Amino acid sequence: EYLSGETLEGTIKKAPLPLDDFFKIGLESLEGISTAHRQGILHRDIKPSNLMLVWDDKGAYRTKILDFGLAKLTSGPALQSMDHSGSILGTIHFMAPEQFERALLDQRTDLYSLGCVLYQALSQKYPFDGQTAPKIKTAQLQHFY
Repeated sequence: EYLSGETLEGTIKKAPLPLDDFFKIGLESLEGISTAHRQGILHRDIKPSNLMLVWDDKGAYRTKILDFGLAKLTSGPALQSMDHSGSILGTIHFMAPEQFERALLDQRTDLYSLGCVLYQALSQKYPFDGQTAPKIKTAQLQHFY
């Protein structure tokens, strides 16, 4: 499907989301993720650049979930994917702790990532940050920011 619009990443770079848009995007994202989960699909890479706001001819928008490249079709918990060097795949600022720990992933993994996205949408800041990837990972695992 060809989609024309703007990613949530592009939108929140300009300004934090107003509450009405925050609730609409949050609800539509949850609807899309829950539909994927009911089909046995874990997205595993929910992030602002994978949510697109697509406008219709009347000026209304819908939130679409993009890039199922790391998605996994599974009937139960799944393991985190790694590249050929053993590094985990995903976007560090939005990854759930179990992804760093290479533990089993399930629907909660996507919900955690969406929570991180929505935090950023309201604040324009990552929920957990650091100057290096290991510091970001530590912040996630130890729940400090």
